[in-house]
Amino acid sequence: MGILEDMRRIKGDAEWMWVNASILAIDMSLDAQAASSWLPGGMKLLEPARATVFVADYPELTIDVDPYHEVALLLHVRFGWMRAVFNPWILVDDDSALILGRESLGCPKKMGKISLTVEDDHVEASVERKGVQLLEVSGALKGPVHNPPPFFDRHWINVWGLMGLTVQKLLHWRAQEEIHEAQNVDLSISVHGSAKDPIHELKLGEVLEARLYRMNFARTQSRAVPIPIFPVSPRFMLRNYALRHL
Repeated sequence: MGILEDMRRIKGDAEWMWVNASILAIDMSLDAQAASSWLPGGMKLLEPARATVFVADYPELTIDVDPYHEVALLLHVRFGWMRAVFNPWILVDDDSALILGRESLGCPKKMGKISLTVEDDHVEASVERKGVQLLEVSGALKGPVHNPPPFFDRHWINVWGLMGLTVQKLLHWRAQEEIHEAQNVDLSISVHGSAKDPIHELKLGEVLEARLYRMNFARTQSRAVPIPIFPVSPRFMLRNYALRHL
């Protein structure tokens, strides 16, 4: 059974695959020169350069994947005519979510320990992998965001395909979403790294914006499918092997 067919093995008649997701999205400045080395050929950072770090809690899914947490780094880029986000680094704490993300969307998922807690008006998040504390976040909710920008319902580009004799490709996708609410967050974030997760190399600095979303996303009957759009040089995979695979 193929991945896309498997994703449509829905429990009951639910319309959304991810339900009541909480997503803490943090826009930050970064070192443009360092980040450019993480991009495939033909892709450029938007100016001024920025990244989004997000930590997510997915408590309810209507596909055959258990609830899980996720943390990822997105670079805001331009590829041809398209303004998009590119995902070079991502962790989850469930192996089914890891397999689904790698095989269907080209997300370079690895396993880690992730927590996101929202109590009253306080938000805490932490990320650990292989004994290294990579992220620590603490903040307070500061009121609603009116007309919040989309999160999943925008252009995403990942690198999809196996290493070896096959040719990796840029994969484009976007997902429909239903935002229940979004709140501004005043927070502090501490970013560390390791040889296997070198996110510190980007020199993530000032917090530009932070929002906490609660939403549903990815419709069960959506006709949108990931589309391969451009081949990727093998040099990209060799240059970013530790970041994506170790």
